[in-house]
Amino acid sequence: MDYKKVFKTPFFEIEESTEDFDNNSPHYRINSRDSVICCLINCSEKIVLVSQLRPNLGYETLEFPAGGIDKNESPIQAVSREVREETGMTCDFKELGSYRLMMNRTVNKEYLFVGLVTGKEKENLEDSIKVKEFDRSNFLSLVKDNKFEQLAALGIIQLINLRFNINFLKDKSIINKIWENYER
Repeated sequence: MDYKKVFKTPFFEIEESTEDFDNNSPHYRINSRDSVICCLINCSEKIVLVSQLRPNLGYETLEFPAGGIDKNESPIQAVSREVREETGMTCDFKELGSYRLMMNRTVNKEYLFVGLVTGKEKENLEDSIKVKEFDRSNFLSLVKDNKFEQLAALGIIQLINLRFNINFLKDKSIINKIWENYER
């Protein structure tokens, strides 16, 4: 399939198909960089979230640390950089795989990770980002009260449950279950 660019920004491009799919109706897709999203757990087994203003929504959101993969950067390098930039923390990571969120309109992949905080590298983060820690048992109330909206993050929690045979939000101790056979 061939596509031509019809609109470009520093963050994404809109492309139009040059092929006829449905009675000469145009088909468009959004092309952007692949990205990373990480569920961070600290040594107290709390979830580490970031709060930041999202101008497109007009309000601050709570999110798992995330961001785009730069040119010539691997997903593991990108998640390590994004976590450092947004939280100041260093981590060990386990990759959960790559997935697509909106297959009907986008082509980018989301690389998903779970990370165990191993240290704090810097204190001076961007003023626009705040780091917040939540008990795993209280996280579900954030979701139920619509205070946490990041759909891919909820998918990460389910992947953690399936991959490591745990209940991420309810089990007492999860770090050893996730990292028991961890290879660096």
